[in-house]
Amino acid sequence: MDDISLVEARRDHPDRLRPPTSAGKPRSYVLYDTLSFICVLALFVFSAYALVLELRASSREDVDAMELTIHAFQSAAFAYTGFLAASNTFHWTRLAAVQKGIILLILWAVYMYCDVWPLATYSRTPADTHEGIILWVKVSLLTFAAVVLPLISPRRPPPGIPVWDATVDQTASILSVVTYAWMDSFIRFSAKLHATNGKLEQEQLPPLPEERHVDYMVEASYKYVDPIKAEVDDHKRKRWNVAWGLLWVFRWEEALMGTMVALASFASFMAPLSIRHILAHIENGPDGETIRPWVWIAALLLGSMTVSFAMQFYHYVSTTVVMRTQAVLTQLMYDHSLRMRAKTSKAKSTGKPRPREAVSIAKLISAAVGRILSFVPGTAQAKRAHPDEETHEDMPAINNLVTTDLKTVTDASTFLWLVFLETPLQIALSLYFLYQILGWSTFVGVAVMVVLLPFADWLNDLARKYGKEKKQQSDQRVTLVIQMLKNFRTVKLLGWEPEQASSVEAKRVEELKLTRKINVTQIWMNFIKTFIPLLVMLASYATYTLVMGRELSASVVFSSIALFEILRAQLGFLLFRIPILIDGKVSLDRINRLFRESELLDQLSHPDQGVVPPYEQGEDILIRNARFTWTDTGATAHLQDNPQFCLNVTGEVRFKGAGLNLIYGPTACGKTSLLMALLGEMHYMPAGADSFVFESRSCARGIAYVAQEPWILQDTVRNNILFDTPFDEERYKKTLHACALGPDVEGWTKRDLTDVGERGVTLSGGQKARIALARAVYSHCPIVLIDDVLAALDNSTVMLIVNRCLCGELLRGRTVVLVSNNVAVVRPHADRVFGMLPGGIIRSDETCPDKLAEKCAFADNLLGDASSFASSTVVESSRSMSDVDSPTKVFAVDAWEAIRLAEDVPSAIPETIKACRSVQPKDSPRASSWLLVLTNMSAHPVLYWLLFLGALLLSNLVVNAQFWLLGYWAKQYSHGPVSSVSVSWFLGLYSALLLAATISDFASRAMHMSGSLRACAVIHRKLIQSVLGTTLRRLEQTPTSQIIARCTGDIGAVDGQIVPFLFTLLDYTAFLVVRLIMVMVVAPVFTIGVAVVAIAGTICARVYMAAQRPVKQEEAGTRAPILGLLNTTLAGIVSVRAYGVQERFRQQMYGRIDRWTRASNTFFNLNRWMTVRVDTMAALFTVSLAIYLTYFAKLDASNIGFSLSMAIAASTKVFEWVRTFNALDLAGDSLDRIEEYLEFEREDELMGSGEHGYSKELAEFESQNPDWPANGDLEVRDLYASYGEPEQDPIALKGLSFKVKAGERIGIVGRTGSGKTTLTLALLRCIPTNLSSYFGSRFPQMGEVLYSGVSIGSLDLPLLRKHITTIPQNPELLAGDIRKNLDPFSEYEEPELTRALLSAQGLSKDDPRAQDGLKLSTKISGDSDLSAGERQIIALARAMVRKSKLLIMDEATSSIDHATDERIQNSLREHLARDVTVLTVAHRLRTICDYDKVMVLDAGRLVEFDKPAILLAREDSYFRRLVDDSPEQEREALYAAIRRLG
Repeated sequence: MDDISLVEARRDHPDRLRPPTSAGKPRSYVLYDTLSFICVLALFVFSAYALVLELRASSREDVDAMELTIHAFQSAAFAYTGFLAASNTFHWTRLAAVQKGIILLILWAVYMYCDVWPLATYSRTPADTHEGIILWVKVSLLTFAAVVLPLISPRRPPPGIPVWDATVDQTASILSVVTYAWMDSFIRFSAKLHATNGKLEQEQLPPLPEERHVDYMVEASYKYVDPIKAEVDDHKRKRWNVAWGLLWVFRWEEALMGTMVALASFASFMAPLSIRHILAHIENGPDGETIRPWVWIAALLLGSMTVSFAMQFYHYVSTTVVMRTQAVLTQLMYDHSLRMRAKTSKAKSTGKPRPREAVSIAKLISAAVGRILSFVPGTAQAKRAHPDEETHEDMPAINNLVTTDLKTVTDASTFLWLVFLETPLQIALSLYFLYQILGWSTFVGVAVMVVLLPFADWLNDLARKYGKEKKQQSDQRVTLVIQMLKNFRTVKLLGWEPEQASSVEAKRVEELKLTRKINVTQIWMNFIKTFIPLLVMLASYATYTLVMGRELSASVVFSSIALFEILRAQLGFLLFRIPILIDGKVSLDRINRLFRESELLDQLSHPDQGVVPPYEQGEDILIRNARFTWTDTGATAHLQDNPQFCLNVTGEVRFKGAGLNLIYGPTACGKTSLLMALLGEMHYMPAGADSFVFESRSCARGIAYVAQEPWILQDTVRNNILFDTPFDEERYKKTLHACALGPDVEGWTKRDLTDVGERGVTLSGGQKARIALARAVYSHCPIVLIDDVLAALDNSTVMLIVNRCLCGELLRGRTVVLVSNNVAVVRPHADRVFGMLPGGIIRSDETCPDKLAEKCAFADNLLGDASSFASSTVVESSRSMSDVDSPTKVFAVDAWEAIRLAEDVPSAIPETIKACRSVQPKDSPRASSWLLVLTNMSAHPVLYWLLFLGALLLSNLVVNAQFWLLGYWAKQYSHGPVSSVSVSWFLGLYSALLLAATISDFASRAMHMSGSLRACAVIHRKLIQSVLGTTLRRLEQTPTSQIIARCTGDIGAVDGQIVPFLFTLLDYTAFLVVRLIMVMVVAPVFTIGVAVVAIAGTICARVYMAAQRPVKQEEAGTRAPILGLLNTTLAGIVSVRAYGVQERFRQQMYGRIDRWTRASNTFFNLNRWMTVRVDTMAALFTVSLAIYLTYFAKLDASNIGFSLSMAIAASTKVFEWVRTFNALDLAGDSLDRIEEYLEFEREDELMGSGEHGYSKELAEFESQNPDWPANGDLEVRDLYASYGEPEQDPIALKGLSFKVKAGERIGIVGRTGSGKTTLTLALLRCIPTNLSSYFGSRFPQMGEVLYSGVSIGSLDLPLLRKHITTIPQNPELLAGDIRKNLDPFSEYEEPELTRALLSAQGLSKDDPRAQDGLKLSTKISGDSDLSAGERQIIALARAMVRKSKLLIMDEATSSIDHATDERIQNSLREHLARDVTVLTVAHRLRTICDYDKVMVLDAGRLVEFDKPAILLAREDSYFRRLVDDSPEQEREALYAAIRRLG
C-alpha cells in the first residue's frame, strides 16, 4: 500500500510530514489505531459470546474443562489487547504496541494451526467447526488485526525523531518498506520529469534520514574508526584496523543482514520441494500425499516472494551500510589528509612483488578465512599479517584510496554473509534434499563435480592472473594517456603526436592481448560451468537408473534439476566471490596503511608541545638554531638516491613584525622550504639548547600564503579572492587595484564573476599569480608569506605590485615575508633582507658578504610575460578586450574607485552561479554512437551478426532440449516395464545434446570475443587520433580532466561494460525467448499470460528506466565534486592549513558527500523497487501456470514439470534482463561522449596539411629531403594570425615581415599583449594564420614563412614541429626520470644526454658542482618535485638534445637566478651549432643585451627590428623606453652592457 496517500505530506516538501493545525498526531496514525481497536473489540465480543455459549452448554452436558479454559484465556487476551489498543489510540507507546502485536500474532498462529491448516490436508478437520460462522469471522478479524493492519500501518519514526521531521521511509508501513511502495510518488514524478525533458534537482530527491548525514555518522563513528579521535598511542596506531571499528558501528545492521540471508537460503528450497510434490500428486493422485496440491502451489509463491523480499531487504540494508561506510571513510581520509605532512613518503622496496600463486578452491577458502582471522588480535594469522618489522612500500595516494580501494572494500563487504553463511547453508541443504530424492547416486554426481572443479578453479586463477596483468597494463596505458594529455602543449609544440599515438597504441595492443587471454579463459570457464551441471546430472541419472535400478519420474527429474542448479550456482558463486574478498582485504590493508604509517604534522605527532601563546599582530617572527627536514624518518622528500635536504638556521633569524622582509638566493637553495618551515609543514629539529621556532598555530586568524605555483579554485575570480570571507566592496576594489587586476576585470565579459576553469585554465600565469596574491591581500591574516609571485609578471606590473601592494595600505601593519630574486626593485622598500646559500643555509643580509649581496642585487630582472606560454593561447582567445589593438588600455584603470564589478555592469552578471550544477537528463544514446560498436565488430557486420545470433539461439535451444529429453525419458517408465526403456539410447542422445550445447555456446562466445576486441581497438584508435589531431585551442578550451575521462573512464566503460553487457543482454534475450516459447508450446492458452506479463513488465521497465536515468546522472554528477574537492585540497593543502580554513573545507566535504549519498540512496532504492515488482510478476506468472497445469490442463507430469521448470527459470532472468538493458543504456552515454570527441575539428584541415597528410609517416619527406633543414634561415612575409575565427576574434599579428639569418640570436620584447607569444605559436602553426588556405581568405592577404628555404605552410605539422624546438616559461615534465624527459622515445645515446643536461646547467663534466646538480637518474613524479628553475633547465637540455635549427625560448630562464642564467647563456653560445637560429621572448633585458638583434612588437605589429645598440641610441625607440622603465641600478647596467657589446 502506498503510504504517501495515507500520511499527510507537507506542501513545500512531499517527502516530509506536515504538522496539523491543532495539536495531536497525524490522522493516519489515529485511523489505524482506531481500526485496530475496533477489530480487537469485535474479537473480544465474539470470544466472550463463544465463552457464554460454552458455559450454557456446560450446564446441560459435560464439557471439557480445557476448552472452557482456552475460551476464557482467549477472551482475557482479547480484553488485554483491547485495553492496549485503546490506550494507543489516545497515547501511543512503543512497549504497548509491541505487546499487542505479539499477543495477536500468537493467537493468529494458534487459529491457523488448529482451524486453517487442517483444510490443507486430506486427513484432518478444523478443531472449532462447532462455532460455525463465528469461527471464520474471528479468523478473518484476527488476520486483519494481527497481520494486515501491522503490514499496512505507518510506522512510528525512530526514538528521538519527531514525527513531523521524519522522512517517508522512516514512517512507511512494513509492506511499503518491503515492496518499496514509498518510492512510488518519486518514481512517478521522475518519470514525468524525464518525459517532459525536465532536469532533476538535488532537492527533488527523497531526503536522507538524519542518521545517514555524514556529520551525524562522523560524530557516532569517529571514536571507533579514527585513531586520532580514539586517542591511541603510536604503538596502537601502527596496529590500527578500521574494519573492527566499522563492524562495531554497524553491528545491528550486520546482524539483520545475516538474518535475511538465512531466511532467503531456507526459502529458496521451497520451489524444488513444491515441484516435487505437485508432480507426485499428478503422477500418483492423492495416494501417498497428505497435503493438498494448492498448498504446494501457495508454497511456490510464498517461497519465491520470501526469497525476493528477504534478499532485497538484505541488499537495502547492505547498500545503506556501503553508502554510510563510503561516506565515513571518504570523510575520514579527507580529514586525515588535512593533518598529514605535505611531502611525506616511504622508501621504496627494492624487491619485486611476489606473483600470486596458482591455488585450488580449498586454498582460496583457507586464504580467505586466514585473512578474515587476521583481523582478530592475538591469532597466529594476525601475527603473520602484522609483523613487527616495518614494510617499506610507497604510501598509496589518497585519490586512489578514495576511488578504487574504497569501492573494492565496500564491494567485498557485501559478500561476507553470502560467502560465509549463504553458500555453506545452501550447499548443505542441496545435498540433503538431493539425497532424499536420488539416494546415494547424488554423491556420484557430486563426485564428478568435485573432480572437475579443480580445472574450473585453475581457469579461475588463470583469469585472475591475466586480470592482474591486464590491470597493470591498463594502468600503464592510462598513465601514459594522462601524462600525454596533461602535457598536451609540449606534445603539440614539439611535434610528438605520431610518436605519442604509437606509444599509446602499443600499450593498447598489449592490453587487448591480455584481454583476449582473459576472454578465452572466461570462455573455457563458461564452457566448464555449462558442461559440469549437465555432466553431473548425466552421471547421477545414469547411476540412478543403471546401477540402482530405479525408475525416473517427472517429480524426481525436475525437482533434482532445480536442486542441482542451486548447488552449481553456489559453487560458481564461491569461485567468483572469494577473489573479491581477497582483493577487498588487500585494499583494506592499503587504507589501514594510510592511518598507520602516514606522517602527521609535528603538532599532531607531538601533541605534548604544550599551549602556544597567541601571536600578536606586529610581533617579530623568530627562528633560532633550528634544522628542518621534510620527514622525521630520514627518508628523502622525493628521491631515494638523493641526500636528505636539510634547512639549517644557525644563530637567530628575526623577521620584522609589521614590515616587509625579503628573501633571495640561487635556484634550489631552499627559499620555499623556509616558508614551509614557518608554516609548520617541515619537521623541526632543535640544533641547540636555546633552539626556538615560530609556531604557525599561534596565529589564530591564519597566515596568508601565496605559493610559487598559484593555487586557484575552480570558481569565479571573486570567490577565489574572497575565499569565503565577508564581501567588503571598498576593500575588495582596493585589493583589485593593488594587485593590478583592474584592467583584467575590465576585459572579462563577466567581470569578476568570470569562471576561471579547472586549475585556472582560462587565466595566464601572471593573472593566476595576481589572483592568489589578491586572496592574501584581501584577507585579514596578520602574516603574509609570498613565494616569488613577481617572477610571473612583466616589469611594469612588477612596479605596480611593489608600489600599490607591497608598500600599500592593505599590507601596512602586517608582517610580510617575500621570496624573490627581484632584489633591486624590492630591496629599497624592504625592512629586512635575508640571503640564502646552497645547502639550505639562511643568513641575514648584514652577515652576507658584500659581493654576494651585490651579485644577488644585480639579479633583479624584468620577469615574465603575463601572456606566458602556459596559457596565453587561452587568455588571448577568450577575453573580449582587444589588448593587442590598444596597448594603452592595459593600464587604463588608475584608481580603485574606477573599477567596475559585475554588479556595476548588468550584462556581466551570469543568470545562475551554482557550485554544483544539476544534471540535465539526456535521452538514450544516439543510434550512431551504438554503430561505433556494432559496425566495427567485423569487416562484414551483417554476416557476423547473423552467424553470432544464430549460434546464440542454437545454444539455448539445445540446452532446453536436454531438459525436455529428461522428462520424456521419465515418461517412458509410465508406458511399460523398466526393461522396455532403453537407458543407453537416452544416455547417448543426452550426451550428443550435451556436446552440441557446449560447442554452440563456445562458438557464440568466441565470435563475440573476436568482434568485441576489434571494436574496442578501433574505437580507442579513433579517439586518440581525434584528440591528438585536433587544434591546440580545442585542447585548451576543453578541461583536461574531461579529455582524460574520455580516454580512460569511457574507454574503460566500452571494454568493461558495454561489450560484456551487450553479450549478456543478447544471451538473456535468447534465454527468455526460447523458454517462453516452450511454455506456450506446452500450454498454448498461456500465450495470453506471457503477453500480459510482457506488457506489464515493459510498462514497469519503462517507468523504472525513465526514473533511473536522471537519478543515475545526478549520482554520477555528485561523485565528481567529492573527488574535485579532494584533489583541490590536496593541491593546495599548504594554503588550506596556512589560512586555517580546514573546518570550512570539511563542511564543504560534508555537503558534497551528503549530496552523493542522497542520490546513491535513491538510485539503489530504485533498483530494489524494480526487482520486487519483476519478481512478483514472475512469481504470479509461475503460480498461475502451476494452477492451470495442475487443475485444468490434461497433460502428463513430464510436460507439466518441463513447463514449470521453464517458467521458473525464465522468472529468475526477467529482472536481470531489465537491469542489464538499463545498465547498457546508461553505459551508452560513454559512447555518446566518445562520439562527440570523434567530431573534433582536425588541425591539419584547419591549419593546412602537407602533401603527405597528417597520418603519413614522416620518413617519406625526410627520405626525399635528407638534409632539411640545412640551416636556421627564417624569412617571414606578411604574417597574420588570430586565436580564433578572424571575423570573431581580433587579429593578434598584423602583417609581420622580417628575415633572420642562420645562426643569429634574436630577442623579442614588448609589453603585455603585444604578440610575442603569439608569434611563436604562429611559427609553429598552432593558431589560425594566413599560411593556411582554410583561413587565408579571411585575413587581409596571404602570407608565407620560409624555414631553411621551404615554406612551412606546405609541411606536415608533426614534421614542422619536429624541427623547431620551443622552451616555454612553465615547462611541463613527464613522470619518470630526467632521462625520459630528455629522450622520451629512446632515440639518443646516454653520453649525449648527459652532455646536454650539464650544458643546460652551465656546467662541464669536470666541474665539481656537477656532483650536486641534476642527473639523468633523478626521479620525477610530477612538476612539484622540482623548482621552476630546475624544470626550465630540463627543458633547455631537451632543446639541446633535439638539435633543431630553430630554437624558440619563451622566458625560458625567468625562474632561474642570475648566476645560473649567465652560465646557461654562455653554455648556449658554446654548445649550439653556429647555424642554429635562436628566438628569445624576454623581459629580462639583461638576457638579450648581447643578442644580434632585438625585435620589438606592439599591438601585434613589428615596430622595431635592429641591433640593441642601434635601438638604444634612438631617443624615441620603443626598446629604449623599455630599458628606461627598469630600476635605476638595472638601467645603468643595461646601458653599459649594450654599449660595450655594441
